[in-house]
This record gives sequence, C-alpha cells and structure tokens, in this order.
Amino acid sequence: MFEALCDQDCLTNEGLPRGRNFLFGGRSSLCEPRVWDICESEVENDFDIEEAGMTRNNLGGNGPRNNDEEVIQFEGIVPDSPNSENPVDLVVSVTEGAESYQVANASYNGRWHDFMKVNVRDNTRAFLDFSFFDSVTGDAVELEKFVFTVYDIDQQTDPLVQRESFCIDDDEYHEYIISDSSTLLVTEQAESCAGGEGSSVVFSSTRAGFLCDNPTSSRLGVVTCDQCQQCLDDEERLSQYFPINRADRAVLIAFIGPQTKFSIMLDVECENCNAQPSGRNFVFGGWSELCDPTNSTLAPASQPTSSFNLEVKQMAVFGPGGTELHFDSAGTMLIVGNELTLSYTFESTVPLEVETTAYLTDDLNESHGPPDGFTFTRTDEFAESYIHTSTESGTDARADDVRAAN
Repeated sequence: MFEALCDQDCLTNEGLPRGRNFLFGGRSSLCEPRVWDICESEVENDFDIEEAGMTRNNLGGNGPRNNDEEVIQFEGIVPDSPNSENPVDLVVSVTEGAESYQVANASYNGRWHDFMKVNVRDNTRAFLDFSFFDSVTGDAVELEKFVFTVYDIDQQTDPLVQRESFCIDDDEYHEYIISDSSTLLVTEQAESCAGGEGSSVVFSSTRAGFLCDNPTSSRLGVVTCDQCQQCLDDEERLSQYFPINRADRAVLIAFIGPQTKFSIMLDVECENCNAQPSGRNFVFGGWSELCDPTNSTLAPASQPTSSFNLEVKQMAVFGPGGTELHFDSAGTMLIVGNELTLSYTFESTVPLEVETTAYLTDDLNESHGPPDGFTFTRTDEFAESYIHTSTESGTDARADDVRAAN
C-alpha cells in the first residue's frame, strides 16, 4: 500500500489535484555485500606450519631451546602471500607488559604434526602476540584475509582439575566460526581479555579430552570408544565421554586485516590442583574444516548486537556411593537413584549472569563443580520444579523435561 499525505491545499492553481511519484527498482547500493565471505572464497594467506622452518623455540625464555631468542618462530609459514614480495614468518611472543608466561613442560612447545602447540601451566594465563615479518628483510608485514584455528579445547574428566579457555578481544578479529553442535561455552565479555576497556569473547571447554582425540591434521572427524585405547582399557568408566567430534572442540577465527599481528589469551583453570605442577597444551593451525557460513559470528565491532546460544552440557554431580555422574552425549544429565532428569537451554543477546536451583532427592550427596556462571544447590526434599533468575535484561531462558521418573 502506498499513500501520499497532504495536510495543505492539495489543489494546483488550476484547481487540479496534486500527486507524488513512487519509484521502484531491483538491487541498489543499500544492499552491500559482505566484506569477506570466508567460506565462499579462498584464504589469501594460509598458514603452512608443517612445511615452515621452526627457527626459534624458546617462548618467554622457558625453553626447550634456551639459547634462542624468547619467541617461537616459523620461517615461511605463508610461503606465497599477496601482501609480501617474500615469504612471511610468524613470530609468537609474550605480550609486552603482560604477566609472565609459565609453562609446565616446555618440550611440548613448538611444532606438532600440522600444528603449533603451546603448553600453559595450571592456574596461569598466557598473553601471546602472533606477529608477521618478511622472511628476507625482517620488516613487519600487514596480512589480509587469513584464518587461525584453535583446536582441541577440552578438559579433565573432573572439570575442577583442569579446564581450558581461549580469549580474543573483539577489535582483533572479523568473525569466528564454530560447529552447529559445538561443546564450547561461548562467553561475550564487556571487557578485554586482560580485564581492561573494550570487549572480548571467551571459548571454554565443557567436555573431557583424551590423547586419542587430539587432531593430527585440519581434517576433523569423530572418534569412538573402540578407536581409543584409553577408552577400551577402562570402558566402563570412560565410554560415557564418547563419541568425540573434534570439530565441536575447535574455533576458527577470521581476520580481514590489514594487520601486522593479533593477540590472544590462554587460560588453564584448576580448582583442585595437586602440588605437582601440571599444565595443558593448546593447539593452533590455519584453515580447518569448520568453515560453514551458517555457523559464523561477526565480531561485535561489526555486528553490535549478536546472539549466541549457551547450552549447559556438563555439570559435576556425585550420586550414591560417591559415583560421579555426567551429562550424556545428547546433553542430558541422568542421575541414578530416583532418576532425576535435567535438560535445559539458555539463549541470550548479552552475557548471562544466572542463578539456577534444582531440587534433588536427599539420598544424593552434595553436588558441586557447575560450569562458570551457574550455581547448583541441593535441598532435602524433591520438588518437580526448576528455578531460573537472571540479573540481565533482554534474556530468555527455558527449562524443559524436569521430572522424577518412577
């Protein structure tokens, strides 16, 4: 429907009615194409870690090559870049002014198959810069349209022992891609990774990992219990953690540039650490099979209000006899005894701060170890109810299928 309003005298001097013309057409400049359709075009600067020469390996002065400069350097990691006449080197260093980088075992640092690996000690954070230089001149190089994948973000079977997180500031990247069934907890923060001004996004593990599910190439796949010797050796206890889809534990970060570097933060949370120092390995690469345009999320700098799904998929609860219980692969917690079943999903356009309470039967021990941002308490009487409160506006939460089975 089109309408031409006229509050004044709508007649011309000749007494004829006035009118307006409406114009129509097809495509116009109002419909701007996306700056870079990552999954629909080639990456201009792909990392070739396997073929690059690792010329230095002494990140933060922790070794293993203690006489090297205090960096990890891959020579010619981009052998043919449209942004440089010569091959491009990647230099990884500790961010200037950040807390010192601590390692549990420096021998894990460096190249591993098609990837780069960095070991981080329990209860420490590593702030790292990834910088690009001309292999011949040593000058900084501004790269455009490149991607960086963080693989194998996982944890111990007891999430209170070790849990991995990866953080990047929103002004560093263009968008990120995770799988539709990702097990990562994605948290959007109204502060930088270092806790200062700005905003950032954190990707945290929610599922246990094993040596057998560590990727060895960018081709991601599913690992079943019968493909994992660790699981076969203790199938009764470990089979609940399988199958493992490697893609669900990875995130692809896309950078549009031009930029000479990007910075990240790695964190290993550990509440019940023992006295013996330990750590976790973070695995990085370039292009990966995560590329699916339906899964991408623009950085808030380009998309001020971005929605994300936060699905609670793991919570540590101890049942009768001290048996530790977990969510199954479908994201449902099954508790023996009175067979209480919990299944719930949260969705928000802002970072969630929620308090939840579930009522359990009194023959269950005290539960503990919920994901970050959640509390899980016990009462002596069972009630068929689920309580959700939120301190943020504009959120939506729902609880489904909370019941006691006969």
